[in-house]
Amino acid sequence: MLSLNMRMISIFLLFMTVAGFAIDQKDYIPGQLIVKFRPTSGMSSQGKITALAAVSQKYGVSVMQPVFTTATSPADERDNFFLLNFSEATDVAELAAKMSAENDIEYAQPNYLHRLSAVPNDPLLSRQDYLEQIEAFAAWDYSQGSEDVIIAIIDTGVDYIHEDLTGNIWRNREEVLDGIDNDGNLYVDDIRGWDFVRNVSDAAPGEDAKDPDNDPMDFQGHGTNVAGFASASANNAIGIAGLGWSCKIMPLRAGYKGSDGNGYLPTISVIEAIYYAADNGADIINASFGSIWDDYAERDAFLYAYTRGVLIVKAAGNDNSDIPHSPGREDWILSVAAVNSSDRKCSFSNFGPWVKVSAPGSSIYTTSRNNRYGSTSGTSFAAPIVAGVAGLLKAAHPDWSPAQILMHIVDTADPVDVVNAGYECTLGKRGRVNARAALQLPFASEPEFLITRVNVEDLLNGNGDQRMNIGETCDLLLRITNRWNDATNVTATISSDDPSIKILKNSAFFAAIPGISSLQNYVENVNQYFTIKVSDNAFPHNVKFQMNLSADGASQQTVEFQVAIESRVLFVDDDDGQLNVEDYYFSALDSLGMPYDIWDRSTQGHLGSRLRNYDIVIWSCESAFPTLEETDRDDLQSYLRYFKNLFIAGQNIAWDLAAPQSAEDAQNRNYYNQRNQSNGKSQIFYENYLQAEFLNDASSYSKVIGVSTDPIGKGLEFPVFEPKRNAEEQSRDVIDKTSNSTPVFTYPDGQIAAVRSERLGKVVHFAFGGFEAIAEEGARLTVMQRILGYFTGFMLEVKDLVYVADQVDDFVVDATVAGEKPVAVHLYWRTIDQSDYTIVAMTAVDDTLYQGTIPLPAYGSVLEYGVQAVAESGLYSPIKIKQLEIKKAAPIVYAALEKRASLTRRPCISMRVSHISSLDTTSAKVLFWTTNAAVDSVFLLPLGDNRFGGEIQGDFSLGDTLYYQFVISDETDPPVRGASPVYQMILSYEDFESGLDDWETQEGGWGLDDFRKRSGVYSLSESPNGDYPPNANLTATLKKGINLSDVSQATLVLWMMYAFQPGDVGYIEASNDAGATWRQLDLPVSGAIGTFEEARYSLNEFTGPGNENVLLRFRFTSDAANSGPGWFIDDISIVPLYSKVQTAGESIPGEFVLYKNYPNPFNTNTIIRYALPQNADVQLFVYNTLGQKVTTLVNEQMDAGIHTVTWHGVDSDGNVLPSGLYFYQLKAGDYSAVDKLMMIK
Repeated sequence: MLSLNMRMISIFLLFMTVAGFAIDQKDYIPGQLIVKFRPTSGMSSQGKITALAAVSQKYGVSVMQPVFTTATSPADERDNFFLLNFSEATDVAELAAKMSAENDIEYAQPNYLHRLSAVPNDPLLSRQDYLEQIEAFAAWDYSQGSEDVIIAIIDTGVDYIHEDLTGNIWRNREEVLDGIDNDGNLYVDDIRGWDFVRNVSDAAPGEDAKDPDNDPMDFQGHGTNVAGFASASANNAIGIAGLGWSCKIMPLRAGYKGSDGNGYLPTISVIEAIYYAADNGADIINASFGSIWDDYAERDAFLYAYTRGVLIVKAAGNDNSDIPHSPGREDWILSVAAVNSSDRKCSFSNFGPWVKVSAPGSSIYTTSRNNRYGSTSGTSFAAPIVAGVAGLLKAAHPDWSPAQILMHIVDTADPVDVVNAGYECTLGKRGRVNARAALQLPFASEPEFLITRVNVEDLLNGNGDQRMNIGETCDLLLRITNRWNDATNVTATISSDDPSIKILKNSAFFAAIPGISSLQNYVENVNQYFTIKVSDNAFPHNVKFQMNLSADGASQQTVEFQVAIESRVLFVDDDDGQLNVEDYYFSALDSLGMPYDIWDRSTQGHLGSRLRNYDIVIWSCESAFPTLEETDRDDLQSYLRYFKNLFIAGQNIAWDLAAPQSAEDAQNRNYYNQRNQSNGKSQIFYENYLQAEFLNDASSYSKVIGVSTDPIGKGLEFPVFEPKRNAEEQSRDVIDKTSNSTPVFTYPDGQIAAVRSERLGKVVHFAFGGFEAIAEEGARLTVMQRILGYFTGFMLEVKDLVYVADQVDDFVVDATVAGEKPVAVHLYWRTIDQSDYTIVAMTAVDDTLYQGTIPLPAYGSVLEYGVQAVAESGLYSPIKIKQLEIKKAAPIVYAALEKRASLTRRPCISMRVSHISSLDTTSAKVLFWTTNAAVDSVFLLPLGDNRFGGEIQGDFSLGDTLYYQFVISDETDPPVRGASPVYQMILSYEDFESGLDDWETQEGGWGLDDFRKRSGVYSLSESPNGDYPPNANLTATLKKGINLSDVSQATLVLWMMYAFQPGDVGYIEASNDAGATWRQLDLPVSGAIGTFEEARYSLNEFTGPGNENVLLRFRFTSDAANSGPGWFIDDISIVPLYSKVQTAGESIPGEFVLYKNYPNPFNTNTIIRYALPQNADVQLFVYNTLGQKVTTLVNEQMDAGIHTVTWHGVDSDGNVLPSGLYFYQLKAGDYSAVDKLMMIK
């Protein structure tokens, strides 16, 4: 499946440097396509040309030529690549889509333009701080590289006569400068690499960009920077020391400097360079470039190199994104993120579980053109550091494969998660590269197994429906994938503690399960099936299995998988396989007790008639494209004609299938949607089968409201946001109903966000995003429960059983069925020491109530029970198995409000009690203690409705963690005491997670905001979830005062972010006279900061005797002019010491920073903030996606400090610009940085 990000259409920069790269102004070369024939086509070279000519004639292709003139036979992979030229006015995306549909063509894609994302005696060594960070000096004691190790630098070329590089430039010893191809590799006089740039019309003056030649000199400079990190000559008394020490650099020029000042690497040049490197002895390829698109031609070229013994080291990218792309996300590519000198994530670096390792990438020193040196930043430069370490390893272990070098570098990395909260396991599989550990430690990588496919085979002993059914004996065919080191002599043994099944054959043996060293890194247990017998008394549910895998080297690993019994539900996982959201669905289905089978669309293909084996299909598209291909639409049409049930959800389904799309939009998105590819057929499908009509894909609302009369939506309201995607990637479709559908959810403006219909089968379709976009877990569970109830026709509720002391009667189970009348209601029960469930047919007491009896189990046993209602169609309700321990029950005690923070040291608390017996109300109390204070207690007063409350008082210090537990006894003989869990709260702290009970606010004013917060779920805001009003005067006042009489110094610490219009001000105030007078703490808050920053305010004048009741207040005032997003406050604390008082954003910054704009996306205006550590000439520009400058926001000398500027979404002439993606670029002295912003009207 092709996965494209519709909202991010710029190529990412893999560097954040002074090198002159600024805004992405090009996407691909107009008028060109790269076409790859299928390897299985069986055509000769001339046959492919003839076939291509016939296809090309339909589309007006003027010139076609093989990409490689070096292919030696039709079996050569390179013989399948062709470059097509046509009119630059042709829609490239449309033509690529049409040609990709031709039978013998594997794919057609644009010719993308990628953006350049022992102690030696070298005199500038002291500038290379990153060498100490990765322990390079110790590594050089083990290996100093080798002239036999070749690192190919595919980039803008290399300054091969640089004083500190020339000694390590690779020399092709089989070639001499005589105009003859001496070595027969079809590259004449390639004595030091090759220049693959050709036919470029927009190169900068002086660039060599017309014809390929044997001169890979660097005109732009990026490649020279990269080469210095990888292997600048070490111990030569000149310049710096590259990691590779004496490893050779193969300069391969695939990029050029454009006339606009930007650097570009055409795909066609990149893949030629990759093949050259693989065929001419390179051991390592460094690729410090990439794009936000999947480039399959480049991926195939890298795969060719990898299978020929070349390690691929690739920069992860500088987009601060966790979205993986190909090439880069593959297990066999060593993708590199960037960290700073403190091992913290660089602000620009991409991240994610697909990143293999991180390396220093911020302000690091290297070679520059013309015998110069300088500092630079970016994942572009983290990657060659790792490539250099790989060179040392290859020199030390010449027999190691690329897979071994990759795994060893990754597995010997230093952990960095502890200093990267929120980015755990995303800055490398283990962390940041450690050169010393990589050279010193023995190879110890282990296999990493997972089950990637589960098939049920029941043709011989069952009904052949490929499902595990009640009473059936079936075989399991599993695919076991190995994503790391090779495994040999593997024994796989499955087990399960589920009493509903017996495992008749539980093991299989595999001589080998290859890891990333092989392209086929999986095995299947063909001819040695695992055999399962399902009990006749089983009920539909998911059976959990464990598989233990033991292999040579004492390797042991356990993985889990599940198989459903009698599943009527099929979940189709149709995302891109990278940003996986299926767990949101699984969690809801598991919680409800509904079993399901799983089909992975990207790996298992389309379903065909198998889809009809299921009564309910849940189809998840996430935000991947295409959403529904033609085969999917055909399958669903056939499925719904059998009057089945479909729940389909995903972002942009409506746009992809039914939106008119211009050629310009297709080029901007780099995707030609299904409506255009199918000539409108997908729109017919969308309107006739999903029963909705597309209106637009740009709802500005991040909340939906259930339609009050709808069985699914009634009474619901929740925020929506596609997880794992940032704000710019949110694209909520707006749809309309048809005459056969009704709305389920709407946006706050009344436009439709989801519909349901019953024209054929029952269909529920979400257009606001996938099911995963429902941002509240409770709402997700309710929505899934109601959708299943809608499909089955009824909702089931089972009353909990309760054991009463000295009970002698049997249990009577009450089940209420709302909706259609079921044909049967079954009660399943057992005690956990029994292997089988007993099935009881429940009796209808009235139209909705059903009852069944369970004999009273022995005292001390544990009872499991559940109820299933069955429809005439065979569909059934979810079965939620409940447990009850047969013993005298204690009161159930819990906090009425789990208070986790309190600014006062005398917190009020309350508990709630549930019990079947009467309570001794005089026994209610709270136990409390701290690490420095023994357990104490306070009796609680009855508050009514089985609630008790009071105030905790003790000798507590500011900042103490207070532990507390509620207890109460009943009136039985002897009494049974119930105790709550132990709770804890931080005193002198407020995080707003426990609500606003401690604060006094005005109606319509200050409240909890769940969108912008520093931690947890909420922050305090004067205008939650919206812009503040004009002419406001809003306050939030602490109800109970803080006792500061026992300290002599105190500081108020809080975190805040804000965006105020000029004239609008926030005040932080304190009072020690019960609010009669208020004093302002430090300066008012004004302007804007786009991220939460810490602010400190002295409370010293409110400390000491007489300050037993200090109140705090936040006050906001606005004038009559424009409003803004407002003020957000979180994580307030009182610390008992004086620290330097600093208002957020007030200090002189230590480095140049371009901050994220705020808000983003925005509607009318957004605030851009930047930091200057020194006075500088500043320019701040805004560009559109075509690279055209639309306005200049700043162009003047600015003082050191943090500055803000507001952009109102207009160009230099004051014209309002259309919605879409824009870029803003800051230039300050030698510093340059770029970021994205999204305007939505």
